[in-house]
Amino acid sequence: MNRLLLCVTRRLVALHLAMACFATPGAEPAMAPDTAATTSGFSLDGLWFESDNYPASSVLRFSPFGKGFVARYVKVSPPQQQLGFKVGETVIRGKLVGSKFVGEVLLKPTNDSPLCKGVTVGWLPITLSFAESGKLEGRWMQEWVDGSPSCRVIETSWQPYRLERLPSK
Repeated sequence: MNRLLLCVTRRLVALHLAMACFATPGAEPAMAPDTAATTSGFSLDGLWFESDNYPASSVLRFSPFGKGFVARYVKVSPPQQQLGFKVGETVIRGKLVGSKFVGEVLLKPTNDSPLCKGVTVGWLPITLSFAESGKLEGRWMQEWVDGSPSCRVIETSWQPYRLERLPSK
């Protein structure tokens, strides 16, 4: 149990300061020409901040790609800079399905734990819904490992995530 706690507590993920070791890396999709980020009457236009981390929030902008969207950082908070995120980096990708955004979020570790060698963080499932005008609320999937050298996943749970649109100036 102590090895599990050590492994879990030595990893911080990008969007919340929740802790874990992850797998499932992915590749970034190619970008399409810039068009209005709107589907089914819901708009992703403008700048969005991570409301759970306010006031040390990162800010991102959604842009279209193919049949979906990517969100890239335009401002990266100090905690997320420590995780290795940079301005311009894609952190969310997916598509609008009705009033929901269904896709993936990029998570990174804070350090190299002596446990879970070779386990990489990467793209994990995320679902967001338009809660009201200018708010997206949802969750992303977190995986917990046993702390053994094989880093076997022993539990998964959904973690809350919220974005709010910044007022336009």
